[in-house]
This record gives sequence, C-alpha cells and structure tokens, in this order.
Amino acid sequence: MADDGVDLNGDGRYDQLVFKIQVNVPSWSYWFRGRLAGTRAEAMGDVDLNPGKHTIELPFSGQDIYMDKMDGPYTLQALWATDVEIHPGRPDRKSLAYLSPAYKTRAYRFGEFGLAGAALAGPISHRAIDTDGDGYAGTLVVETGLDIAEPGTYTVQGALSAGQTRRLSWRHGPALTLRLVCSLAG
Repeated sequence: MADDGVDLNGDGRYDQLVFKIQVNVPSWSYWFRGRLAGTRAEAMGDVDLNPGKHTIELPFSGQDIYMDKMDGPYTLQALWATDVEIHPGRPDRKSLAYLSPAYKTRAYRFGEFGLAGAALAGPISHRAIDTDGDGYAGTLVVETGLDIAEPGTYTVQGALSAGQTRRLSWRHGPALTLRLVCSLAG
C-alpha cells in the first residue's frame, strides 16, 4: 500500500489523496470503498480486472480532506471490496472482503489539499424572528463574515440539525426559514 497527493489542475494544492492498494483477484468487475479515520472522507470506485495481482488506485477528495481541517498522517481505517455497485449512504450488504488496514499516510497538512476561495470568518451569530405574529419563530437569521481569498461567485448554504447526524424535520411544527446573511470580513 502507498499514498500520494495528486495536483490535477497544477494550482499547487492536492485535489486528491490517492491510495495505491495491491489486490489479488480471480476475474470480474469489482467495487472498492475506503474510509479515512476521524474524517468524513470516503472514496469509492469500480475497476475491471483480469485474474492475478494488480495495483488499484482509490482517490479521496482533497476538498473533503481540506474541509475537515485536520492534519495528517491520515489512517485508512476501512477498505471494502464487492462485486456489486456501491452506493453512498447504503450499507455494503455483499462485501467480498473487508480489511481494517490501519495504514498511515505521511504527515500531510490539510492546507495542502483543496482550495477554499472563500471561508466563513469571524463570529457566527443567530436570532429568531416571529414573521407572522403567531408567537413562533418564522425565520432564523444566521450571520457571519466571509473571508475571500480568490475572486469569484460563491454560494453559502446552511442546514439545521439536532446534533451531528440528525437533520431537523419541520413536519411536526411551524415552518421555519433559514436565512444566511454574510458580510465581507477584513
């Protein structure tokens, strides 16, 4: 197993962290999936192989690594192989092989990956507004600054959640609008 940061567009930052993994297979089409420990980064890919030993590449998104804001070394925590298509968010029901390799990369810095042309900056504040006088908040205003590193057009999005894994559902209560207000930070 080996790893390498790959700059696909020549901007000096890694667009991918590619794991090179040696496999020995009978013969057919395979799907591979990997997960980096302590991050949200996952990689999936398919490959057609002839019988024998091969080195496959499993590329993780450099932007995902950058957004986690965590320096390496990164650990390949889990690796699956299957002969059925893998879909994000769906458990792998027919894994042919599972490995927890605990392979550690070299000590990358998260800033070597991705490119954030703009980032949220400064304090983030919020306030609820009763927009129709019914005693319930109709709008939640979230305010923050933007630090612009590269000129361009950016979209700022937000989602409300009740913890790290559960998004709030508005089916059982009044409708609430989330409005993000951003200003340029110094």
